[in-house]
Amino acid sequence: MNESDRGCVIVGAVILESRLVDDLTSMFVQNSLSKRYIANMFDGNGPLGNFSSKVLLARGIGLITEEVFHDLMVVRKMRNEFAHTLHNISFSDPVVKARIDSMFFARRAKESMKKNPAFNLSERKDGDPVFSYKSIFCIAVKDMEVYLLETRALRAGYKI
Repeated sequence: MNESDRGCVIVGAVILESRLVDDLTSMFVQNSLSKRYIANMFDGNGPLGNFSSKVLLARGIGLITEEVFHDLMVVRKMRNEFAHTLHNISFSDPVVKARIDSMFFARRAKESMKKNPAFNLSERKDGDPVFSYKSIFCIAVKDMEVYLLETRALRAGYKI
């Protein structure tokens, strides 16, 4: 939360992308692929050298659900916009808000935030709560990361 909006989106995307790399690497190791082969898969010119390719493969082989796929692609698009635009972009931008509103995990984050009055930025306690889009995004990213970690543990045979 102390990070700039640009930094928040970029760091959130890096966290989720690294979880996908861990999951895909684990599958490659299970299939006895060499460390060199795996490294080549993920290097900048490799078939999994970008976030989009990792998300597409993870969905294609069933590592993630359609909802998670959608949200990861939204985070990827936001990361690209925040990283590559010259003008100021923030969580107050209507396009950014619309992207976050489209996320399944963001909708769940809003529901959980309703239960905690500390997240409500509204001066009026009788109306609809008002939440920071940065908070919604951060909670959604955290929840997606937990989902990825939990599904990895379940695939490994752990009981949660």
